[in-house]
Amino acid sequence: MAKVEKSQWLRINVGGTIFSTTKQTLLFDKNSMLAKMFSSTMSSEKDDTGAYLLDRDPIYFRPVLNFLRTGQLIIDEGVSSEGVFLEAKFFQITALIDLMEAKNRPDLTRRDVIVRRPVNFESLRLANVDLSGLSLQKQSFDYADLTEANFERCQMEHCSIYKVEAPNSIWVSIVGKYSDFRESNLSNSHFDRANLIGANFSATLLKNGSFTYSNCTSALFQKANLFGSDFSFCTLCYAKLQDSDFRNVNFTSADIKECHFTGSDLRGAKIDWTKIGRTSTRNVKVSRSQYKAIPLSEEDKVEMRLIVLDDE
Repeated sequence: MAKVEKSQWLRINVGGTIFSTTKQTLLFDKNSMLAKMFSSTMSSEKDDTGAYLLDRDPIYFRPVLNFLRTGQLIIDEGVSSEGVFLEAKFFQITALIDLMEAKNRPDLTRRDVIVRRPVNFESLRLANVDLSGLSLQKQSFDYADLTEANFERCQMEHCSIYKVEAPNSIWVSIVGKYSDFRESNLSNSHFDRANLIGANFSATLLKNGSFTYSNCTSALFQKANLFGSDFSFCTLCYAKLQDSDFRNVNFTSADIKECHFTGSDLRGAKIDWTKIGRTSTRNVKVSRSQYKAIPLSEEDKVEMRLIVLDDE
């Protein structure tokens, strides 16, 4: 490895976070804004320690800097790829922009799906694709990237949507009876007014999802993470909801007849406890304040066999 002279090392203060790197790294793309800023003629403002100041978000700057170092794009879990892409565009790093555009380009467009029937959707990149209103019954989307895809009003009975990446996706008003969504990432997705009779969402990530006015009769939500989701006015008759995270979930006016919540966490949930069967709440976690507010006799509450935890 070539030795870098001490004078070539720089310290950069990016939104309060200090990065150490070399001028050679910053000049990787000679036409980029960074190369122009840190060229021999640069005139940049410094903080009190002598680090060059950049008014940018360090979370998104870090993957950009690492790309300049290695030529490889690595985005840590929880970091928005859109934020990194905007950072690459801001600094005009052409190679990174081209790489991210190629990665985000879907394998099929809406027209492709319509013209090429039948289509095998398994493992495809379909991020941001609008497939709304199409008839897609009995199709397999297993392992596909459906991030921010739009399936509104689609006919999707008996589809296999196993282990897909589909955060922020739209499934409003779909007919998805008996479809399989197991082990998928569907956080922040919308299933409002959908027909999901018998659908399987077991072990699925559905944080902050929305199921308002949907029909989830006999659906499976076992071992799922539904933290902060909205099931208001949803039909959940005979649904299996065991061992799941329902913290802060809104069940206002939901039909929860014969639902099974055994082993689930309902702390902070808005729910009508008088409509839950006494035999379906064994080992359900509730907060102490929730327990006190349940409008049942102490004898009935004991019969529910709840696990009462201190308020956080």
